[in-house]
Amino acid sequence: MTGNESARGLSALVETGLVNAPKQARSEQRLRQIVRALEQLLDGRSFDEITIPDIAREAECGVASIYARFKDKRSILIALHEKMLARSLLLADELTNPTHHTNFTLAQSIHWICERVVAYNFRYRNILRPAQQLDDPTMRQRYSTVIAHSSTRFAELLARQSEPLPCRDPEQRADLAVRTLFALLHQRLIFQFDAPGRFTKEGNEATARELAFVLTAICNIDR
Repeated sequence: MTGNESARGLSALVETGLVNAPKQARSEQRLRQIVRALEQLLDGRSFDEITIPDIAREAECGVASIYARFKDKRSILIALHEKMLARSLLLADELTNPTHHTNFTLAQSIHWICERVVAYNFRYRNILRPAQQLDDPTMRQRYSTVIAHSSTRFAELLARQSEPLPCRDPEQRADLAVRTLFALLHQRLIFQFDAPGRFTKEGNEATARELAFVLTAICNIDR
């Protein structure tokens, strides 16, 4: 996450009224320490179990210091989700970098991407799951930006492949594939990766295979 991206994310949060604008560098550093503290706590506990005093202890600050910067625990989670969205944008760029796909078929590229997207979502599921359940309008708008960016990058990757996409409107198909990927991952996060269907098996590899199957079908690619 670059300094410019960090500043834009912070500005967006300040505009919501959930975060008080830091007036000096030390105050901004403390704000980031608080967000990082929640991220560390979520690595082993659920969001509902974590309290403001827990976050204060982890951040090595007072409770009053937290309320001087954030409206409540929910606003800290939204700030953390903003940080995760920045990571997601970088991940989309990395996974669609053509250098990773030089010797892949289209189907292999999709499976490779699905494996890594599933691993990322599973690794950070304790952060992504409660954030998605907040149903915050600012977060929805930012999340849609990530989906749109991922769609553009995926379409560009497919266009660079030696095999032309065997369907009409390839960019629209690529967009549908990406939106379907995010929707299914969202479903898995909400259900804690215990799929609600009758035949879906648990596990990252099984999830990646299923997602790759759906995406290649949408793009009309032979597996």
